[in-house]
Amino acid sequence: MHYPHVFSRSVKFLMLVLLYILVFSQFNLGTASAQSPKTFHYLFDISEVRDIVASHDGGANYFGTSAGRFHATLNGDPISIFCLDVTHSIAWGDTYMANVQYHVTDPVGGLSNDYYQGGLSSALVNGDFTTVSTREAQARSAQVAFLADAYMDAGADFFASGDSGNTDLRENLAGIQLALWDIIQDGNHSRDGDGAITGDFILADDTNARYGDLMNYYEGVAADQADYNSTTAFFLQNPTGPIGAHAQDFVFEQSTLGIEVFITPEPGPSAFLIGSGVIACIITRRRRTGH
Repeated sequence: MHYPHVFSRSVKFLMLVLLYILVFSQFNLGTASAQSPKTFHYLFDISEVRDIVASHDGGANYFGTSAGRFHATLNGDPISIFCLDVTHSIAWGDTYMANVQYHVTDPVGGLSNDYYQGGLSSALVNGDFTTVSTREAQARSAQVAFLADAYMDAGADFFASGDSGNTDLRENLAGIQLALWDIIQDGNHSRDGDGAITGDFILADDTNARYGDLMNYYEGVAADQADYNSTTAFFLQNPTGPIGAHAQDFVFEQSTLGIEVFITPEPGPSAFLIGSGVIACIITRRRRTGH
């Protein structure tokens, strides 16, 4: 014999709603985690950089620094990085709590709780790195993301063809880094001669002689990418107090992490079907056979 059906329609509907809410909440657990600052540690690693001399104030003051692909850890996981922020400084071995929630190409966001709630363009419209229009800031961010996506993982073999006019890994990486800084500070002028000797970002004569052509080459590579959108290049932010008062910010690629830390799927039809499937499993077991 079969026991009578003890689930009313209202009870089944309530269970369906409750399980859908449960699935919804599980799908969103990643969001809070992704928004939590992560421990960024800047490694003393000069294996992929070159020494350069430059200015970010139109030649009024020059400084010596390193340019190339840098290395760090994020919550203990190794990452490769390019610097986005030539107007600030950082020391080898420094550690800070980094916001890595936003893609480089995400829209402009305001400053809240010490971090920009948006992409790289957020720091280009308010005098932090520089001050340009929102459209220009987004175009610069797009070109930066394109270069990061293209070259963050590039090894020596990638440059062996000499397309840039140079086959040396470190010198190409230095050229890419200089192109990133120049695009961010002055915009991409690879076609109108701004280059490394005019604008706010200027290379000293010796540095320009060695890397100026490489810088211009990589700016040319990115010149048509003003509308590029990246889903893998992330804006790594140091906490900001007053505008401009912070250590350097960087870009890194999600692909360089051994773990997925940014997946925050939104529930949609698939989530509803999962919830419905769970309910179906429960309902199909509502009967039991007695003897």
